[in-house]
Amino acid sequence: MDAAFLLCGQVMHERLRPVRNRFVYPVFCLRFDVDRLDALDRWWFGVDRPHLVGLRRRDYGDGAGEPGRWMRGLLAEAGLPADGRSGSRLFPGCSAMPSIPSASGTATTRRAS
Repeated sequence: MDAAFLLCGQVMHERLRPVRNRFVYPVFCLRFDVDRLDALDRWWFGVDRPHLVGLRRRDYGDGAGEPGRWMRGLLAEAGLPADGRSGSRLFPGCSAMPSIPSASGTATTRRAS
């Protein structure tokens, strides 16, 4: 897996009552490998520092700043192998707005051959 992927899409909201209303707007988020955050640190994207777009490690997991370790610990507690890559999705913070981690982190495990 690359250090990050930019995911683009649309969100649609529709209400049927009391008056029908529907709208669609574009969204983007970043899917990233939590063990390769240093590879994301660029002039336009900041990791653990203020920047145009960025994220803070402490916003993920238990707040200790090591989200990969935290994810592998959860897998181990559940009795699952934790030998693959760990990733998460993020709606990045822009300027004064903080990053918003999505509720859906992911972890992969290697399959035995």
